[in-house]
Amino acid sequence: MRMLSTPKKIPIVVAVFFAIAGTSILGHHSFSAEFDANKPVKITGTVTKIEWMNPHVWFYMDVKDDAGNVNNWGVDMGSPNGLMRTGCTRH
Repeated sequence: MRMLSTPKKIPIVVAVFFAIAGTSILGHHSFSAEFDANKPVKITGTVTKIEWMNPHVWFYMDVKDDAGNVNNWGVDMGSPNGLMRTGCTRH
């Protein structure tokens, strides 16, 4: 059995790298895999914290449930740049 020389191995390694990297990029941030857009949830509460950073903005709210217990909800938003284009700011 003859071993491939180093120059012939490089294109194969590069091709495998891009095949693996491309697979993970295609599955990134699938909204429909995590949420049902036909079942929105309305929450009302007090914003306790905002994390305005890439890749996503997060804000946290204290929300009372039907029993009066306070739960802290984390809400994942879009990127800071995308939110600023729609008029949202960190303030």
